[in-house]
This record gives sequence, structure tokens and C-alpha cells, in this order.
Amino acid sequence: MNVSLIICVGAMAIVGAIKDGMTGDYSLLAVKALLDLIIVMVLPPPMVRGLLIKQGMIDIPYKIISRPTF
Repeated sequence: MNVSLIICVGAMAIVGAIKDGMTGDYSLLAVKALLDLIIVMVLPPPMVRGLLIKQGMIDIPYKIISRPTF
């Protein structure tokens, strides 16, 4: 739970997502991804496993569903 709060809820995540959606500029999200990588590398492994499970259960199915079909 703590890792999800650190990674998913924050000013850079919210403002970066809005900026990317409105202007197409993903630079803030790219910086956040790099900072998140550093944070995750410092956290203990059980916390990281929980985050990976969360990512797999929420983000990956969303990306599959929202993929445009032609």
C-alpha cells in the first residue's frame, strides 16, 4: 500500500498525466518514471513485489482494452 501511494499518487503523476493529455508532452511523466525507478530500487523486495502485482492487475489489462482496433 505504501509503495502505491508513493508511486501512483503525487503531484508529478497527476499534473504529468493532465499535461500529456492536453498537450501531448510526456516529459514530466518521463522524469517521474526515472525517479520512480530510483525509489523502487531502494525499497525492500516485498514492497516492490506488491507494486508489480498491482501494475499487472490494473495497468496492463487497461492498456490491452484501450488499444485501438482497426
